[in-house]
Amino acid sequence: MKKRYWIMGALLLLAVVLCLAAGSGNMEKKVRKEFLQNRETLCSGMEAYFGGKGDLTDTGNWKAVNHWSGRHEMVEYVTGARGDTYYGFYYSPDRVPLAFQNVDVSLVWEKDRWTWKGEGDNSGFTKQMEAEWYYFEASF
Repeated sequence: MKKRYWIMGALLLLAVVLCLAAGSGNMEKKVRKEFLQNRETLCSGMEAYFGGKGDLTDTGNWKAVNHWSGRHEMVEYVTGARGDTYYGFYYSPDRVPLAFQNVDVSLVWEKDRWTWKGEGDNSGFTKQMEAEWYYFEASF
């Protein structure tokens, strides 16, 4: 009987570990799907915003939308969070990959993404989805 409970516990633990490991890839798929479902509204919203004929509330209903200035500006859409990791996408009118909240850190190309490292354990990556649109993950 004890052996049976031990096996069930081990299987449950394995299932939890596998779900956590697959979580990041699933978030990227989810964010990309949200982006594609709202692409037309987002693109017209950015055109109006940067043309001085609209504001960020014209771009949909997101957890957070922020305009970050800097050498290259960005409009960032936070779509969700899991623990200390934030997920979302951003618009870069200059088509330049940027770090979360446009923090001034170096980005390094690795395989299919640009990675960055900030102070302490702050880190993340970004991937281009379309011309001016990028996916991001940022962990703290």
